[in-house]
Amino acid sequence: MDATTLHEGANAIKRFGSTFRAIIALADELDRVSSIESAAQETEERYAAATEREAAAWQKVAEVEAEILAKQSEATGIKAAAITAADAERTRAEAAADAIMSEARDAAERIKAAARKDSEQVQAATSLGRHTLEIVQAEVAAERAKLGELRAEVDALKAKFS
Repeated sequence: MDATTLHEGANAIKRFGSTFRAIIALADELDRVSSIESAAQETEERYAAATEREAAAWQKVAEVEAEILAKQSEATGIKAAAITAADAERTRAEAAADAIMSEARDAAERIKAAARKDSEQVQAATSLGRHTLEIVQAEVAAERAKLGELRAEVDALKAKFS
């Protein structure tokens, strides 16, 4: 074998070695790219899962907000009904109080009228009683006078017959 052939063989082996190193570098690079792609795919999967969880959370927020609005509406209705019922009860109570006050005023007027009538009857009876008393006193005085006269006559008769 000749030196040129050996030299050409060595150069061919060196070219082969360079090509082999390039292939190994390419394989390393492919491993690295594969790892990057795998990490990217995992990241995309985690992002998709996070997006789904976020969508579910927003859905839950929307449901809770709708429930809150429904409860607020229900509470507003209950409050309005309570206010209406309270107003109606207050109106009934005021009407009942007015009726009682009217009855009380009417009763007071009847009592005052009866008291006035009784007072007038008492005054009339008192006046009649006074008048009757005056008449009786006058009659008693007249009867006493007659009695005095009769006593005087009896005394005179006694003196005459004694």
